[in-house]
Amino acid sequence: MSSRVSDLPRIPKKRRTDRPQDQMDVETGASSSSAPSMAPGAPSAPTMGLARRPGYGARGRLVHILTNVFPITIDYTRVFHQYDVTMSNASKPDSRLPELLAVQAFNMLRIQHLNRAAIAYDGNKIAIANEVVPEIPPGGGEFNIAITDRKMNVTIRIVRAAAIDMRIVQDRMSRADHTQPIAIITDQVKAISIIFRELPRGSFPAYRGNKYFRDSESKDVRSRSGGVLTVIKQGLSLSTRPAGPGLAVVIKDTVALFRPKGRLLDYMKAILDIHDFQAGPLSASQIARLTTHCRGLKLVYQVKPGKVFIFPFKKFTQASARTLDFPFGNPDDGIRKTVFNYFLEDKQIRLAHPDLPCIDHTKGFLPPERVMLQENQILVRRASPTEIQEILRMSTHDPKVKYDVIVRGKDILGLSSSSANTSQTQASLSMSNFGLGVDNEPKEVQCRVLPLPSTVIFGDGRSESVGLSYTRNKSAAVTWRTGSQRAFVPEKLTSWALINASPRVYPDNKRDETVHSLMGAMTRFGMEPRGPSSVATLTSGALEEELKEAIIAARRTQGKCQILVVIIPDKQSPLYGQVKNVTLSDPLALCQTQILLADKLNRANNTYYANVALKINSKIGGQNWVLSPQELPALCYNAPTMIVGLSISHAPPGKNSPSVVGLAHSTDRNFSRYSAIAMGQEARRNAINHEPLFVGALRQFQAESVGNVLPQRIVVYRKGVSEAEVPLLLFDEVPGIDRAAETVQPGYRPEITYLVANKQQSVRFFATKMGPHGFVGGDGRGNLLPGSVVDQDVTDPALYDFFLISHAGALGTSKPTHYTVLRDDINMAPDDLYDLTFKLCFLYTSTPKPVSKTAPLFYAERINLLARHQFQSDFVDSDAASVVSGGSGSAASSSTFREIRLPGMFFA
Repeated sequence: MSSRVSDLPRIPKKRRTDRPQDQMDVETGASSSSAPSMAPGAPSAPTMGLARRPGYGARGRLVHILTNVFPITIDYTRVFHQYDVTMSNASKPDSRLPELLAVQAFNMLRIQHLNRAAIAYDGNKIAIANEVVPEIPPGGGEFNIAITDRKMNVTIRIVRAAAIDMRIVQDRMSRADHTQPIAIITDQVKAISIIFRELPRGSFPAYRGNKYFRDSESKDVRSRSGGVLTVIKQGLSLSTRPAGPGLAVVIKDTVALFRPKGRLLDYMKAILDIHDFQAGPLSASQIARLTTHCRGLKLVYQVKPGKVFIFPFKKFTQASARTLDFPFGNPDDGIRKTVFNYFLEDKQIRLAHPDLPCIDHTKGFLPPERVMLQENQILVRRASPTEIQEILRMSTHDPKVKYDVIVRGKDILGLSSSSANTSQTQASLSMSNFGLGVDNEPKEVQCRVLPLPSTVIFGDGRSESVGLSYTRNKSAAVTWRTGSQRAFVPEKLTSWALINASPRVYPDNKRDETVHSLMGAMTRFGMEPRGPSSVATLTSGALEEELKEAIIAARRTQGKCQILVVIIPDKQSPLYGQVKNVTLSDPLALCQTQILLADKLNRANNTYYANVALKINSKIGGQNWVLSPQELPALCYNAPTMIVGLSISHAPPGKNSPSVVGLAHSTDRNFSRYSAIAMGQEARRNAINHEPLFVGALRQFQAESVGNVLPQRIVVYRKGVSEAEVPLLLFDEVPGIDRAAETVQPGYRPEITYLVANKQQSVRFFATKMGPHGFVGGDGRGNLLPGSVVDQDVTDPALYDFFLISHAGALGTSKPTHYTVLRDDINMAPDDLYDLTFKLCFLYTSTPKPVSKTAPLFYAERINLLARHQFQSDFVDSDAASVVSGGSGSAASSSTFREIRLPGMFFA
């Protein structure tokens, strides 16, 4: 292979030195955006300022369960040595080598220059050795590696950076009382993680970071014409974490999107959804579509036998190979050749598709029929709806099946004592080289199942029992009836409008049926609805004008428009964003909206309309249900307390629009009514400036409270932070709340309990022990019951953290949410904190069942989504903006903040 190919059809071009940043791959079917670190290269934060665990919970029924956590045995007498690695292509010193190529170069370094030393490499900048490597000079060494199959010379500079003493781990984990400052083991955990990450590489053809994939476990996603668009591969992920008295390896299954392998020509057919290319050139729109789909693609061109050129896709030419010409030979001769003639005359190759565009590469032009796709390319983009369906189908397994996959995965990853690494380049690397081992069986842990709230309260003081039942597939279900109950606070609906923006999918002759059914549900809920002031059908495509006309018509007859109901085709319709953009940003069309999906309306029943009524009542200012005061910790209920959900979201991969912060905070003592604040900030910055957000939240709370009081206690649930970044928040973000309190009222010092909620974590739980009525502590499929709390055995002894499964797992294996307490001024007992967190999952106003994380976190995520629509125009010219809902307070005194005041919860 060669990085310089002289016999391609060439044309002089400017050299490009920039390159896009690497993005994270798609996992588990979620539309994923990259999650950047707070500060690249930031030092580890000390944990001595973090909240100390006051003890363990005792409430609830005790059961024993299994996990996907395998304890690690460590030789604590070992001292590992960290080496900093800098690697560059000699011909492109400013470019970064891809992970697979960097790993290949480092393995060659170990064999050729380091005497096969036991040194593990993370694929980026760090290597961990089991002892000082004598072949590396004390001041560091520089080595040149020739990768012959690519004709590439790689320069590697490696220097010893630190000694990592494993006795610190033993000292930290043995502190049972946790009353003394505990030493940081971030470096130790990272070192062991790098070692374990290195071990499976030789057995997997595709890997990225700590995820490993095999071709045998894959599914093709095809276009209608039958061409392969993407390949979904199942794999395994491997991570390391503190767990009880030691460290442990966490193994779980994972899924990622890959590019297909084979000819570029076949990939182009799949993208265009055609069986074959017709005579004549492609249209400009077809070329644009191909260019979009091929962005980031790595291509392979065989120059001659034994000589391969690998290069990144740049773009397609507008001209075809038949007409595209370039200077040939001596420029002074003025000779030009077309790409078609070049291959025919100089290569003796007649192109079969001369009317197709060529690949415009820095070194020249290539016809796509002569190019292959490089194998095992992880696809970095948002998954399509079809891909999401396939990903869910591949990754949704009952707990018993998933548990078996994990236990087998330990052997597949090479972490068993009997496992042998067959890769010659890694023959000297094994767990024993580093004094490490992994238990054969996953860890059994204690779990307590918290009691469910007995009832939820509706209007007129009536209550509905919260019941645990089982579905036909033996899944647990926790629900309460809503359709026949009057809302706790029903808001009268006197003025609203309806627009059918999907007449082809949902014809107008069904519209009256929708209005009748919806009004019936709202009547049962106590909302006393009047008929819609305006009913219209979108026929011209001018949605914005139709929206404004409907809202103005309702205002003309009733003086206001409480809500606008819009029917759109389905979830993928761009009409959703258009409706939210107009009704959240245009002062003339400022209005609550409720979107109905035509495909669901076609099969709607009374339950569907009851759920829509729930949302409408919340949005226009009502409250659906509350929990009894006896169900909430007295410490929070008997004093003015504000519950806060805080979330940050980033733009999808490939886009650099600002990140959006959403904050939802309670405004009543029942923690069931919330207001919202949203803010745009610097793109891909995870740290949040709490001060302006909490200034707005505190003023809103004060304006809506009885007696115009400020909260004495604030409980914050923060989302959007990786577990490695959690300690940094205590110093980088949490003090912003204190500053906000001082801004609102000098000398004001509320008690703050601050928790980080992380659902994107790897620990899973399994109820695998059978009892007389199914799994002990679980449902009939092995999922844990709602209210299951784990606060020891797999938690971090240096932190105050716990895992909670608050929802019933209808499909697949339930994923727990990991909560870490950073600050705890309120000093609730652990049982009270766990119980408060669990009960908040029953207060998500749109769903009569407990959800997987606290209601304010769900609201904050919804605010993120809606605020991104709201800020769409701001993102072009500004990097910050704000929207405030549900109150009359100002968000902040910054001119970059914008306010929208809507009664009720527009994000419900």
